[in-house]
Amino acid sequence: MKGRTPAGLRSGAVRKGGDDPIPGHVGAGRLRGRRALVAGGFDRVEGPGRVLAAALAKEGAAVAVAGAANGGAVPAQRTRGRRGPTAGTRPEPGVLAAADLLGGLGAHTLPLHCEPGDETDCRKAVAHTALEFGGIDLLVVCADVPPAAWRMTDLGARELERGLRDSVFGAFWLVQAASLYMLEGSAVVLAATRRGGAEHVGYAAGAAGVMSMARSLAVPMRERGIAINGLLLDGADDPRRTAEAGLELATATSGQDTGEVWSLPGRRRAD
Repeated sequence: MKGRTPAGLRSGAVRKGGDDPIPGHVGAGRLRGRRALVAGGFDRVEGPGRVLAAALAKEGAAVAVAGAANGGAVPAQRTRGRRGPTAGTRPEPGVLAAADLLGGLGAHTLPLHCEPGDETDCRKAVAHTALEFGGIDLLVVCADVPPAAWRMTDLGARELERGLRDSVFGAFWLVQAASLYMLEGSAVVLAATRRGGAEHVGYAAGAAGVMSMARSLAVPMRERGIAINGLLLDGADDPRRTAEAGLELATATSGQDTGEVWSLPGRRRAD
């Protein structure tokens, strides 16, 4: 891995990146030396992207974090350990805060700009992660784009397409690009949050599509020795449960432990 391997990871509150969403989790080095990209889910302190990125970092992984911003380009900034970020294009505040959190935990991290519905952005985020870390072993995609509260009668092709691009299309582009850098023993986790109500129909369709993708890509990914699984959240999950489930899927093998979709709370299989 390019740069130093993260060491001395700890839990608890950190500097200006904000509170640790899983302060009770103490890593055991399960992912030491692994290189991860976590895309999406940084819009709130206990967003799935932030929770899962913190969990990966505490287990020893180098973690790049990517999310949407108003304009900008990749690469953004980077931090190693407790060093401050270098100059560059700034991604969204949630991504910067997450990177600062990971740096405070002692992890090698890289914050990146990535609009989920932009194919070029998705591919660039993957390429810059691989360039910085020397490869990618773990990909976590959080299709957690906040849905617009449209009334059912106002939904048209543009709104539905936007929901699908930001979820299904973005997840596929990230998986497709990352798979080129992944070796046997790598893993992909696709996470999405289910939402009810007719005004969220576009997002709901996207979340269902992402979970279906985890199943449909299992065979071709297994042939390359890569595990791919889905994690369906309900938007009010205990961050500790999210972290535990995400870590278990991140350490899955490409044998029988692939093509599964787990549903929280309760970490049950979603049929």
